[in-house]
Amino acid sequence: MSGRHAKRVRERWDDALSRVGWDDFERRVGAFYEGQGYRVEYTGTGNGLAATDGGVDLKLFRGAEYIVVQCKHWNVLQVPHNPVHELIGVMHTQGANGAILVTSGEFTRAALESASRFPGITLVDGPTVRQMIGPIEEPVLAPASLVAREPSWMAAAGRHRPSPRQGRSRAAAMYAFALVATAASLALWAFIVNSIRKPLQTVSVPAVSAPPRDAAPGAPFRGYTTGAAASDMSPARMPRATRHDTTPQTPLDLKEWERKNAEAMKILEKTTPVMQSP
Repeated sequence: MSGRHAKRVRERWDDALSRVGWDDFERRVGAFYEGQGYRVEYTGTGNGLAATDGGVDLKLFRGAEYIVVQCKHWNVLQVPHNPVHELIGVMHTQGANGAILVTSGEFTRAALESASRFPGITLVDGPTVRQMIGPIEEPVLAPASLVAREPSWMAAAGRHRPSPRQGRSRAAAMYAFALVATAASLALWAFIVNSIRKPLQTVSVPAVSAPPRDAAPGAPFRGYTTGAAASDMSPARMPRATRHDTTPQTPLDLKEWERKNAEAMKILEKTTPVMQSP
């Protein structure tokens, strides 16, 4: 039945039973029938094994009696007549001699009328089921992010706990994953370090030769020589600077210059022929 055609309850319950989970509700109903002498078989989704309940949550056995039970833990909407008809069909299919439809809320008028026309089916509404179960303690509600998908009573019973072999397999898988992750991290770190060190190792600083120490003062500086040329331009092999400026700088230099000039003139007069006038 679609939500737009569903009817809201006339009086909404606000008690501990209205706040228990649907699986807890099924267990409490089953516990009541166990107290009545029935052997109860939990076959609905509340047993944690069935994906769908197939219209039956509990099977009650006592002597020749075989009764199928469907639980509806509804507290906002009324249970319509459709589940009543479905349970009647299940009762005949199962070969049961009785059927019980239990809700924590209310039934619609059409549901009550449908049940009254079929013998062997019983409807249990909110007030009646509360009398059956009796007062209960307020449930401890966990945060929504921590609520397990499996029923709470099954988690307590430990039915879904992994076997020791499964636990060891999971531990081994997690250990192997940790080793692989560690090795990958170390390899990445080594790659980064080598990538940084390689350019530093390949950079060479060219040799620079200083200017010759015996260069004449005021001689133009020709620059530094680097690399292989520097070895060929060592001070021992570099040509010494030659002074071309012969201008006398001191009185002694002037006398020496005059002497050498007089000698040069005498040599010139001896070696130069006398030119005859015409």
